[in-house]
Amino acid sequence: STALYGRVPAIDDLAARLHRTHGTARLVVADDALTAFLGALGDASGVVVAAGTGLVALASGAHGTVRVDGVGNMIGDEGSGWWIGRQGLIAAFSAADGRPTASGALLERMQTRFGPAADFPSALAARAMAWRIQRSSCSRWLICAATSDGFTP
Repeated sequence: STALYGRVPAIDDLAARLHRTHGTARLVVADDALTAFLGALGDASGVVVAAGTGLVALASGAHGTVRVDGVGNMIGDEGSGWWIGRQGLIAAFSAADGRPTASGALLERMQTRFGPAADFPSALAARAMAWRIQRSSCSRWLICAATSDGFTP
């Protein structure tokens, strides 16, 4: 996600640097929801959902344009890869703690992949790019384990 949420920052310095180094004559910066919509539908009415690490939806029609989510992983992006990974970790740790909404299958898969649950938080915090574990590695075991355990994020 560009994290622009419809607000394009000043790009004068970037444009000048690109012109100097690559001869770029024109630079356009746009929110990823807009570029996804235009790439998929052009100027037609419709809905585009861009789901990956983040999640944003943009709809346009006779009654106007609406954007949903795309506000980032701290407060939104529900249904994104990040969100699914986080929900999987929560369900795994819930099983370790004996809490409701737990998934024993996710706990087992997490411990097979990353080691004891008790060691996981400090190991994750120590990694420079810790979010990548949650976003990509977890998604692989989450789908396998969730389907066998009946877990629904």
